[in-house]
Order: sequence, then C-alpha cells, then structure tokens
Amino acid sequence: LLLSGPSWAQLMFQSLGASLGAHGAANMHKAESRFVPRRFLRIAVGAAGGSLCSAVTFGKGELDLAGFITSAMLTSLGALLVALSTDP
Repeated sequence: LLLSGPSWAQLMFQSLGASLGAHGAANMHKAESRFVPRRFLRIAVGAAGGSLCSAVTFGKGELDLAGFITSAMLTSLGALLVALSTDP
C-alpha cells in the first residue's frame, strides 16, 4: 500500500481525531469536567501543527504503513504537548 504523500483530507481528520482524543484524555480523571472552547482550539492548533510537520516531512513522497504511523504520531504529539501545557 503506497500513496503519494498525505492528503489534506487525511491530515484534517487526523488533526480532528487527535484534538478530540487529547482533550478527552486531559479531562478524563478530573472531578469537575467541563468543555472550554479556548483550550480545545489551542489543542486543535497543536494537532494541526503536528499534521503540518508530517506533511512537510513526507511531502509528495510515497507513504507506506510506517509513514502513516509516523504521521499520526506527529499529529498526536502536537496535540499532547498543547494539552499538557494548557492544563489548569
């Protein structure tokens, strides 16, 4: 399975999934869990930054299974770093 670099749809939905996952994980064990839109947007920007890094890394090259996993890891790393840094 080889594709020509990550598509924009893949990166967009990958960022959305990483944002929702990081926000959910950050609020999972809190006594008072509430949705803060500003924090979620910051996490989404971090995930988009990770996706942008993966798009720059792989560019128009061929993307195999290891590339998909690395792309997902870069996206989740961006979301995770912002989620941890914005924890009140």
